[in-house]
Amino acid sequence: MIAQVTGLKAGKFHHYINNAHIYENHFDGLRTQLTREVYLPQAFWINPKITNFHDFTPNDVKLIDYKHHPKIEWK
Repeated sequence: MIAQVTGLKAGKFHHYINNAHIYENHFDGLRTQLTREVYLPQAFWINPKITNFHDFTPNDVKLIDYKHHPKIEWK
């Protein structure tokens, strides 16, 4: 969104997790998560008509063809 309104090209987003941990009650759900098929990334659409960052609304961004697995019930 920032790249669009400033006329720059969007780059890559990197996120690093520090001190990640897993609780005992998460083990079963994480085992389920690890067996699931990985889906291809979805397309992210941003309304190309917006030229001012403060004009964006929730309707100006969309995930196209979003595919997900059923919810994992955590204990």
